[in-house]
Amino acid sequence: MRRKINLLALAVSTAALATPALAQGQQAGVLEEVLVTAQKREQSLMSVPLSLQAVSGEELELRGISDISSLVNIVPGGFELTNNGPGFNVIHFRGSGATSTTGDSTIGVYVDDTPFSIPNLQVSPPSGMFDLQRVEVLRGPQGTLYGQGSMAGTVKFITKDPALDKFSLDVLGSVSQTDDNSLAKEPDINYSLDAVVNIPVIEDKFALRISGGFEDYGGYAVVSDRPGEIANSVESTNLRIKGLYQATDDLTLKASYWTFDSEQDFANSLLQADPALIQPAFGQVPDNDTDTDIFSFTLEWALAGFNLYSASNYMESTPGFGSATLGGLGQFKWDTDAFSQDIRLSSAGEGPFNWVVGAFYLDSATDNTQEFSGFAPPLDFLNATTVLSIESESYAIYGELSYELMDGKLTPLLGFRYFEDDRSSDEVLVGLGSVNADSETFEHFSPRFNLAYQLSDRANLYVNVANGFRSGTVQSGTARLALELDGLPAATLVEPDEVWTYEVGGKFTSPDGSFSAQLAAYISEWEDLQGLYTATLGLSGVLQVGDVEIKGVEWDLSWVPGIDGLLLQWNGAYTDSTFDSIDPRLADGGLGSIGEGDDMPFTPEWTSNVNAQYSRPFGGWNLYTQLGYTYRSETDNFTGQSSDELHDLRFRVGARMKTWEAFLFVNNALDHEDPISVVSAGNFLRMAPREYGVTVRYRLGE
Repeated sequence: MRRKINLLALAVSTAALATPALAQGQQAGVLEEVLVTAQKREQSLMSVPLSLQAVSGEELELRGISDISSLVNIVPGGFELTNNGPGFNVIHFRGSGATSTTGDSTIGVYVDDTPFSIPNLQVSPPSGMFDLQRVEVLRGPQGTLYGQGSMAGTVKFITKDPALDKFSLDVLGSVSQTDDNSLAKEPDINYSLDAVVNIPVIEDKFALRISGGFEDYGGYAVVSDRPGEIANSVESTNLRIKGLYQATDDLTLKASYWTFDSEQDFANSLLQADPALIQPAFGQVPDNDTDTDIFSFTLEWALAGFNLYSASNYMESTPGFGSATLGGLGQFKWDTDAFSQDIRLSSAGEGPFNWVVGAFYLDSATDNTQEFSGFAPPLDFLNATTVLSIESESYAIYGELSYELMDGKLTPLLGFRYFEDDRSSDEVLVGLGSVNADSETFEHFSPRFNLAYQLSDRANLYVNVANGFRSGTVQSGTARLALELDGLPAATLVEPDEVWTYEVGGKFTSPDGSFSAQLAAYISEWEDLQGLYTATLGLSGVLQVGDVEIKGVEWDLSWVPGIDGLLLQWNGAYTDSTFDSIDPRLADGGLGSIGEGDDMPFTPEWTSNVNAQYSRPFGGWNLYTQLGYTYRSETDNFTGQSSDELHDLRFRVGARMKTWEAFLFVNNALDHEDPISVVSAGNFLRMAPREYGVTVRYRLGE
């Protein structure tokens, strides 16, 4: 609690310095143009020849999208495989769910220009959605500009820069209550508070932007042998400090520090979904804690004929969770340090030739500690601690070149990335020393070919061929042994996998600017897929499963009809994924439900999201209503267990004026209670029960 108070005080202690301003809304009846940096340069979203979604910070707030779980629900083909707690969200696009939770991520995640990368762990940063400029979601392999770990896509959280010319203050508070769990004595109250202040220290030269806040989420699940007590409540705090120095008209320097801390007893992984029940604790209290610190320094320099960009980043992150079983306690922690450097040159001006070339370096180290304790005889032999240390030093040289032909109507693009990763591991059983050590160098060349054709000022077609790559996985000898006891062909070093995607798409805007459409169809060929399997002993390991073919269609439509203030949006995806080939030893050894021609696990066939927003002025206020609905079809895991369909209905109604706004909201309005993901037996993920609440906001100078 003391840290909460200190962080909040730092974020708002300069509040008296703020002065007013408001963000402008879009022109009535016309969709607002969105600028993105997906291709490492600023472009209109509708002109980028890629499957790309961009959501502004204001839209995130108006739609009540406050975390990565609610964000992935509005992404065509998006899927959250698991969410054990803050810092343990595992997300997938375009059928990458079969890679599950272990191994390097298949989705590249960036906070500004800092890559969030933990070797051998597929988790996203515990970033909230407050004070963001926008979020950009790129689907499909992004192997050239974003590198390994972006096989299925990239998510970029872009925070707001400090404003050099005005003070501002923004404070947002929320109070809510979750519906009762029939096993609990009474539900807890949820509350959060966020604030940001912008301070021009030297007008037009140097400014600071300080944001921070805390959340206390009461939870909804009960431990089976601790009746009546809500167990998965979460307390979290965050602080971000960002400085901008405009040294000259052509030289901009930025530095930022971001820290996040969360604490949770038990986790969101459930023994059963309705009512929400956690596995018995046997007197133990497993922790689910995450601490992350990110430091970043960037330089942007506009030189004669080209731009220079440099980003230096350092990250410390320690996600960890615990689980109780058989009377004992298992605690798992990933203590990670990572330094990255990205430096690139890009073309400037409006000429037909556009290019970007750069070099990227990443040095990361992770100590994965697995501590088992509390087991009584005859299971006391399980009490042990192992540390799997993984070091990865990689570099890449990359670039993309394009040239406009036929007066800018036809634009071919060629991209490339050469990548090399020196990776080593050392597994230590505490008290006995090293029990397994290994090392390997992974090399890969990833090309991209793109051809864009501009039919008119409001219609663009493209063909995109892209390659994605992921380094091999290092897993513990314990995991390998558990798989071998099930008769599966396991190894401590799992070889790399890669994917080729062939995509055609189009982007269209109506002549009056009231309607836009993004359409794409693709085929992906995934080779040597790394998949997760949970063994009979309850331990999970990674297997080289086989080759997969994924076919998909995606759409994203927006319409401002003739009614002033009304916006309608619909996006979705159809995904057909099957195994082209599979190691026959896997079927013989326990994966009998998976064979050649079968559907790929953890891949929803259909996803769809509908959003309707309506606003109108009334007596100095702007009244606002928003309704969002997400559907996702069921998914299977590797052992044939199935989740249920997802039906998520969200509703918000409120009013805004110059400095104040207030909203009533309902999340999970249908009170969807069924499992939305089944990772393994007794490991369910469900939505939090129906939640009612109110948010109040005060803005001064924004």
